[in-house]
Amino acid sequence: MKSSVSDGQRSIELAGVDVDGTPVSFVKVIEVLLDGKVARRIEEYNEKFNLKTDVSLKRLDLRLHFLGHYNEVPLDLSYEFKDTESPTNVLFKMKYNPLIGQWKVSQGEKDTPPSSPKSSTLQCEIPPEKLAALPSKELKEILQAHGVDTSSFFEKQELIDAINANREQGKQVHLSSE
Repeated sequence: MKSSVSDGQRSIELAGVDVDGTPVSFVKVIEVLLDGKVARRIEEYNEKFNLKTDVSLKRLDLRLHFLGHYNEVPLDLSYEFKDTESPTNVLFKMKYNPLIGQWKVSQGEKDTPPSSPKSSTLQCEIPPEKLAALPSKELKEILQAHGVDTSSFFEKQELIDAINANREQGKQVHLSSE
């Protein structure tokens, strides 16, 4: 989500981006909520949704209705705007578990888009079986030491996948104990 203020209006852009940085259309309806009730319903099938609101709006509550490929339940998102007119980028990392019908969401401010595993340059000499034995903290340190933003990774396997996906490019990575 990107937010900026101009001429007394707040412009908000919502865009879906896959883990590899590819833009995606993932939402069929966005509902803007005020006091828990639908104030506006946007039914567009786009990669980006644009909203304009009064600059006095301090909190944005949205209900996202997804395309339904995995029978996703609607997801409510909220964001508190800071008292600033400078542009803001916010990353909502959303994961859906279709087996239990549950969303996992984290939110963070971002000045730049997160690094994607496919765009980083990293070569790892550590065998895959040794990677799995390392603690997540050490895997993050390996990636971070090579300039990979790990803030979008939730699971240990994502860290391992990020290293393995980049084995053929860039820098050498070694275990500090070897």
